[in-house]
Amino acid sequence: MNVSDKLFDINWDFTKRFPGLSRSPHWYPGTFPSEVPAALIEILTVKGDLVVDPYGGIGTTVFEAVRLGRDAVSVDVNPAAHRISSIMLHVLKWRSQVVLITAKMQDVITDDQAFLTSGQLGDPVELLENSFIQPSLKSIIGSINTEDPNWESLSKWYHPDTLNAIKDFYLKKVRHSEDSDFTRVVRFLILSASLKALSSQDKSWGHIADNVYPKELVKKDLMPMLKMFAKKLDSLIDAIIFDSTSQSRKMYSIEHNWLDGGIVLDRKVNAIITSPPYAGAIDYHLSQKLTLYLMGRSEDAIKGLSMVEIGARRRRNRLNSEEIWAEQLKSCFTIFANLVEVDGFIAAIMPHKDSGRSSGTSSIQDALLSQNFFEIFKIDRSISQTQARQSWTSIKRETVMVFQKHGN
Repeated sequence: MNVSDKLFDINWDFTKRFPGLSRSPHWYPGTFPSEVPAALIEILTVKGDLVVDPYGGIGTTVFEAVRLGRDAVSVDVNPAAHRISSIMLHVLKWRSQVVLITAKMQDVITDDQAFLTSGQLGDPVELLENSFIQPSLKSIIGSINTEDPNWESLSKWYHPDTLNAIKDFYLKKVRHSEDSDFTRVVRFLILSASLKALSSQDKSWGHIADNVYPKELVKKDLMPMLKMFAKKLDSLIDAIIFDSTSQSRKMYSIEHNWLDGGIVLDRKVNAIITSPPYAGAIDYHLSQKLTLYLMGRSEDAIKGLSMVEIGARRRRNRLNSEEIWAEQLKSCFTIFANLVEVDGFIAAIMPHKDSGRSSGTSSIQDALLSQNFFEIFKIDRSISQTQARQSWTSIKRETVMVFQKHGN
């Protein structure tokens, strides 16, 4: 079958989860199920190809690309998303290299020696440092060492005893720990993933994004929550089935705002696979403000980040907000087109036309058709609320579009 036939042969609703795929333990809004990028990667690329997600979020697309033996680049403007995807790339690399795992992620919570040695397996940290991942573990730790968490803003969401426990764990086990860099960044990941559940705001992320502070600060125990998320991480990574070439793949996570221009890669891209922000649907930065506080961001800094976010929910009532979103998408996809090699692909998952956001789809089509791309596939899919974790929006259907680049 040709590429189009293979694409039409897929049931894009993915009502059931496929075994062996990567899953992130960290919540992030608008995350599509791993089945979507996995299917596109397998059909549009071959092992060793370069896959890029320019709106990478916490890394769903690049995790699948690495798992399937492709080089991968994730780009996102959100510092929290960049941090989480960076750490998870190291976790996946470790998991792909160490087949017989003796240490568990749960051990990093209770055992200071976790991941420092691993018996007959050798040192997974040494394996990681010899692998091609950017940012490196040392770079991530370097950033953590310069960050002073915004404890004042965090205090509005946590019982004092809970906040003191978070502070104690962060300072002793992450910031000032003498354990391996890998152990420390995994602890940061698990702590960040636990922040929403540890807070006294038990309603949706939207309440945190909109600064709806809890009426009562309820004490929650830190260690059981950390152990629960660590156990979840163990379960998720143990279930991943890697391609035999995954351990030799290159991986990048880049923090970048496409409205500032393009980036330089060391080779042409074989496939861009992405789901851009939907107009008026999500505030990505505000949804992750607890992690951003932990990373030392102030209220003003987070507000500034949200103002450069394409399609941010907080701007949905402003005049011409959807038109601005569509024009920004057109500008960005023009940049993306120049990154792709001849015969390469761009796949975009967009809100269905019934959602009232068709201008974004039209802008992407206009941008790519003007850059020697042709639309080779288009199909609608239903969103599984449980799988995609998209109960934040009334959007229940999406459109998957695939374009291929032709020569001049």
